[in-house]
Amino acid sequence: MKMHSLHVLVLTCVTVLLAGQGRAESARNPVLWADVPDVAAIRVGDTYYMASTTMHMSPGLPIMKSKNLVNWELVGYAYDTLADNEALRLENGRNAYGRGSWAPCLRYHNGTFYASTFSATSGRTHIYTTADIEKGPWKETAFAPSLHDHSLFFDDDGRVYMLYGVGNLRLTELEPDLSGIKKGGFNEVVIPNASAVAGPNISLQAEGSQMRKIDGRYYVMNITWPRGGVRTQILHRADKITGPYESKLILQDQGVAQGCLIDTPDGKWYALLFQDNGAVGRSPWLVPVKWEDGWPVLGADGKAPTTLDIDVDHQGLGNLVTSDEFNRKSREPLPLAWQWNHNPDNRYWSIGERSGYLRLTTGRVDSDVLQARNMLTQRTFGPVSSATTKIEVGNMKDGDCAGLIALQRRYGFVGVKRQGDSKSIVMVSAQSNTPEEVQSIPLTQQTVHLRIDCDFRDRTDKAYFYYSLDGETWTEIGSVLQMAYTLPHFMGYRFGLFNFASETAGGFVDFDYYRIGDELVSAAVSADAPRLPFAAPLKWTSTDVLIRPISDETHTIVSVKDPTVVRYNDLWHVYATVYSTSARTWNMVYLNFADWSDAPNAKLHFLDRNPNMGGYKCAPHLFYFTPHEKWYLVYQTQPPAYSTTDDISKPETWTAPQRFFDRQPASMPRLPIDYHVICDDTHAYLFFTGDDGNFYRSRTRIEDFPKGMSDPEIAIRDHRNNLFEGSITYKIKGTDTYLTIIEALNPARYYRAWTSDRLDGQWTPVSDADSWQTPFAGINNVTFEDGVAPWTRDISHGELIRDGYDEKMILDPDNLQFLYQGRDPASGGRYELLPYQLGLLRLDRTP
Repeated sequence: MKMHSLHVLVLTCVTVLLAGQGRAESARNPVLWADVPDVAAIRVGDTYYMASTTMHMSPGLPIMKSKNLVNWELVGYAYDTLADNEALRLENGRNAYGRGSWAPCLRYHNGTFYASTFSATSGRTHIYTTADIEKGPWKETAFAPSLHDHSLFFDDDGRVYMLYGVGNLRLTELEPDLSGIKKGGFNEVVIPNASAVAGPNISLQAEGSQMRKIDGRYYVMNITWPRGGVRTQILHRADKITGPYESKLILQDQGVAQGCLIDTPDGKWYALLFQDNGAVGRSPWLVPVKWEDGWPVLGADGKAPTTLDIDVDHQGLGNLVTSDEFNRKSREPLPLAWQWNHNPDNRYWSIGERSGYLRLTTGRVDSDVLQARNMLTQRTFGPVSSATTKIEVGNMKDGDCAGLIALQRRYGFVGVKRQGDSKSIVMVSAQSNTPEEVQSIPLTQQTVHLRIDCDFRDRTDKAYFYYSLDGETWTEIGSVLQMAYTLPHFMGYRFGLFNFASETAGGFVDFDYYRIGDELVSAAVSADAPRLPFAAPLKWTSTDVLIRPISDETHTIVSVKDPTVVRYNDLWHVYATVYSTSARTWNMVYLNFADWSDAPNAKLHFLDRNPNMGGYKCAPHLFYFTPHEKWYLVYQTQPPAYSTTDDISKPETWTAPQRFFDRQPASMPRLPIDYHVICDDTHAYLFFTGDDGNFYRSRTRIEDFPKGMSDPEIAIRDHRNNLFEGSITYKIKGTDTYLTIIEALNPARYYRAWTSDRLDGQWTPVSDADSWQTPFAGINNVTFEDGVAPWTRDISHGELIRDGYDEKMILDPDNLQFLYQGRDPASGGRYELLPYQLGLLRLDRTP
């Protein structure tokens, strides 16, 4: 466990916490770094109003206002609860996660404000009206059926419509009092195959309709999603509401899409859209608009700008998130930032029953935190955010669990659990979709402070969990949660306070405060992490393909991959994996050459010609083990195996495979892959990944190598897509720092980096070399040599060029080169048939 002393002043409103003060500066996108999707906005005079989706949360259909389209203030909600049914009450195993209400529409017509939405949970279309959008009250009209992603529209002739649907967009006339679909009224598809303008290969058909009438023309904004592409904004226009409509693709950049057109009092135009922003949710973007030939042109040169032409004194989240000391009288309303997860049961929560505390009482028995009623939530926010609380647990009953959660389908929480007469602090992770109690620590006092830190920078999307017995020294507990935006919940992560019973109802806990911040515990100790002797973010330049799969008369191969490389006796020696379609298995090849320019002409020697090396063998790692004066080749058989030789230039001399483990260790993952060895002065370490998001290590004393390996333990925990395979570890020359790089999987293959001061120590991610946007090595920081056409999007399984060839795995930071595998981006199909080839990256040190 890691313990950190941290003294942070947490302010009561994130407006101050995040906004900053001083001179006016240009606003930036996203305008709100939080989950505010499906934005619909109007302007009334000089004030803008915006509605958004909060799905299964209550109250719902939030209403915000702004004077500049950048800084937004919550003013209320259109409803307290959407409906009253089993799903919204979390009864009988039912729930409304990812459903509830979707995609609102906001209108102002003849002195009345309209906020409409639809719901698969209620099966109805809901329209809320008020004369005062900021104070209410709201009146509801609802009817069946539920009209998907509709746009409410009042035409100049007094008729009122909803345009709705997916793919084929239908215009339906409503009764004048909005009580339902008008019998005998207009009801036809007016925009068939609305996605067609974005191409024939569409994964998400056009939806998200928002209609406006501008200068006598009808404009319909929609989104669609081409297969393999990004969320795309399209537009249809017509001279009559019933069509015919002509269509145009108006923005296809960074997935910024879905929303509305809006004008300012001084005649400027913008599109208010959103972007899928990783685990924090879907965040609003503001895109400038100009008009050409009656079409809105979004952005600059087809790009949604990060910086806007709007000067603001500050930019923050206003009252969308807030700290709360719970110092209010009973029945006083909660701050608007709070929403209940599903419908609350007002019998079992209170503020003021005990002065200065939020009390959550269990009213029934539940099997899981996701079924617990009266979970009180707020949005997480970026780029980093934290939530802390203090909980008193003296009145819990046997089987109760209460605490602080990072809420989504793959949730994580830190809390207190009572079993019998004892209590423990627990961290539970559902990263695998199944809850797992990762760590439990006995608790002997009646109060404890809990904390969750969320890091959304560069879509890192990690949550860290802590507890404190005194509110000053924080101790990390459990594992890091790789947050993921999943469709079953369809919502960005939320912080939540909860209490549920698994045995007997009636226990309660008291929360003393809820405080948000924008500092991470890890930031207070990052100075202790080992430093790299080269600056990140890095830039690389790639060669053309150097080593290709070349078949011979007995081997038909489709790829060459997983290289290991050393410089010895003035030659480069490379061992690599190949897949033989003739043998239908993986094996290995060897080649050597004097200079990289000679690599394309080097002959491949197939290791299965050695009688000892036939059959399934792949992912080699080569080194000279000085104590034995032998070369070792470590590889995958599936268990880790090794062979030895006195002459690496003669692949026919490798000895028969020997296994590192004489039994299957209980801690071995189901699918261990890609083994490598590195030694310090006392121990030899076997590192590998497990196809499960974990990086494993075993070790033995130098004098016992290769025998005596300990049972594997987890050295780094993460998510499978972020920590996949192709790991390799080095000691940086002239330092006490070790560097590990590991391949990540998504959106394309790239490498992340960690450092440690000990091979058996804690590994720390390298800032600016740890994400898709700023990788250690990935297509986002790789360019190709002049005259070389980009031949790969994957920067995949490879090795850095060592300063030497022995077991110490020394890396010269002044000569960084990386032999890696890549493939034609257009290739696909079965993994073993992917046409991987080898190229070389060289570090680009130019400014």
